[in-house]
Amino acid sequence: SLELENPGAPGASFVITLPLAAGVAVESRPLTSRPRLLLVDDEQLISDLLSDGLSGTFDVQACDGVVAALATVAAEPPFDIVLCDLIMPNGGGERLFQELGSLGVRPPMCFMSGGAATPEARHFLERERIVPIDKPFRIGDVRRRLLIALGARTNALE
Repeated sequence: SLELENPGAPGASFVITLPLAAGVAVESRPLTSRPRLLLVDDEQLISDLLSDGLSGTFDVQACDGVVAALATVAAEPPFDIVLCDLIMPNGGGERLFQELGSLGVRPPMCFMSGGAATPEARHFLERERIVPIDKPFRIGDVRRRLLIALGARTNALE
């Protein structure tokens, strides 16, 4: 399939999705299985955009905050990766990072930031050596960052 990415934005960017050849395995997963992504963002518009844009590559489960994300992690099968907004009510990305670590269920995590990080959030990023995904972003760039964090070859799944 061929999809226009970010319609209405200046320039043109397309996502080409090709099926894997029969018999090709990706990270020992069945061919029909996609990596499970926990998406955590309190802004509905961004959550919807990311869910739609990433659903061809990932099995996306969206949550609107840290409390909902923790409840989802407790109730769902394990997630392969987490994409989380850095600044949100109830502790934001840092709280989710800490709590998942204390539960022993923290998959790789990528963080998004609108650039208005608090001093505490900047310290967290520096301490953990995290480079956030800056908003505004392009869906293709987010997808590549997630796949790199998973350790997958980006061209194997795109």
